Amino acid sequence: GRLIHVQRAAREGFGLAGADQGRTRVWIDEWRLEQRDRVYHARIPASDFQLELAFELRQPPLLQGENGWSRKGPASESASYYYSLPHLGASGTLTRDGRPRTVTGSAWLDHEWSSQYMEKDAIGWDWIGINLDRGAALMAFRMRDRQGGSFWAGGALRSADGSLRVFAPADVRFTPGREWRSTRTGTIYPVSWVVRAGE
Repeated sequence: GRLIHVQRAAREGFGLAGADQGRTRVWIDEWRLEQRDRVYHARIPASDFQLELAFELRQPPLLQGENGWSRKGPASESASYYYSLPHLGASGTLTRDGRPRTVTGSAWLDHEWSSQYMEKDAIGWDWIGINLDRGAALMAFRMRDRQGGSFWAGGALRSADGSLRVFAPADVRFTPGREWRSTRTGTIYPVSWVVRAGE
């Protein structure tokens, strides 16, 4: 009946946080994500819960944008390298209140990197990654402008047969449904979306 979450951010240094080059091995304190062969292993101990999960590759990487080069604005340099790993087979243990529970499911992992900042007219970022039936996968995003409209958008649909469709900015629309207003800050957050891609 409630969302339990935790997050951490850190810069590399002093052995407290880091990321290896050329392979997936990242950590912040005792939090870890590491790839060994075709399986990613995650360990996230937190005050309210602990996750020990394995994510098995079941599909090839889904390169976003044009062969992994994903535009984020009208300028050609406003872009990132970006791939997704949909339909990962997830299994492991969730421990809460001292009680471990075996969990299984389907997961999604994104890897995106760039040396560019977002363009100054883009102030927000909406994103979805959805594992669809029979192995299909959809990713869609939009960069929001200062008025809450779309500054830039994109995405990709990989069908169950493996065919790929990359979406141009005009192909993707995010329409907020139900919204929630923070009593602390007054900020309004969408909690449901209608997303149209490729229509």
